[in-house]
Formats: sequence, C-alpha cells, structure tokens
Amino acid sequence: MNQRLASIPKAIIDRIPESIARENTVVPIEASLETITIAAAIDDTADDWESIIRDASLLAKLEFILQCEVKLEAHTRGDIQSAIDRHYTYEALIENCHWSIKNRCPQLWFNLTPTDDRDIRYCDVCSRQVYYCKSRDQIDFHSAIGNCIAINNDNGPCIFESCTIY
Repeated sequence: MNQRLASIPKAIIDRIPESIARENTVVPIEASLETITIAAAIDDTADDWESIIRDASLLAKLEFILQCEVKLEAHTRGDIQSAIDRHYTYEALIENCHWSIKNRCPQLWFNLTPTDDRDIRYCDVCSRQVYYCKSRDQIDFHSAIGNCIAINNDNGPCIFESCTIY
C-alpha cells in the first residue's frame, strides 16, 4: 500500500461510513469543509485510467451521499481494499487469546495475516485465527467456543476475561 493511503487521519476516515467505502471500494484521503478527495479503485488492467476515474455515476453518487464536492484519485483496487481494511478496523479489539489471557494482546488487527475471508485473520504470535465480530451474536458465538475475536469499539462495552488490543 502506498504511503498516502497508509496514514490517513481518523477524522478524514470518519467522513465516509465503512459500508459506503466497502460498497464502492473508495477511501477518503483529504478533506476540507467544501471538498473531499477520495481514492477510488480502478481496474489494474484498464487501458484508460482517466476514463475510469471520471466515472460520472460514482462521482454523482458520492457527492449526493456526502453533500460536498468530491475529487477522485486513482489507486489500484488492492491498495484501496488494504486501506479500507486498515482504517476501518484499526480499533478492533482482540479477545480470548490464550497467549496472553487477562493481559493486553500486543497484536493489532491490521498487522495480522489476512486470509481468504476478510473477517478472519491469522495471528503469527499465538498461531490462531482471529475472527472479526460485527454483532453481539458473533461475539457470543466465537467467545463461547474459545476463538480469538476482534471487536470494534463501536459495538459498545464488551467485557471478557481475556486479552484486549487497542
């Protein structure tokens, strides 16, 4: 991932909801009160990147949703997906890690090894899979069977006798 996509301030990321970012494979990279610059995924094999980046329907859709002027910047789909995974799950907490029960786990979600399922990553420290939970039911299910889990702080307070990661 290029440096421009790797270090986006949280205040900028918060301008676009995760669902919009994932659905459209976009990530905000700069913003002012009137304008937001968005990294948009392009087809790595496309002949004319300029025609893709000027996709009028995407631009119109984003301007309608965000209610401001949008500028698009071309990036590869892989770089955008990595940026989305990094910035929209960076607050995930990892729990039930047997490696450091009742202690803070030293791992961060975006540093774990991705798998074919975007909601599962592999921890090289404890050699276990970590399941990203988006609902209380998922948290309860994976915790009950002893899986390591990652939860987003937006899920509210979740208390387990396990490790957490910030």
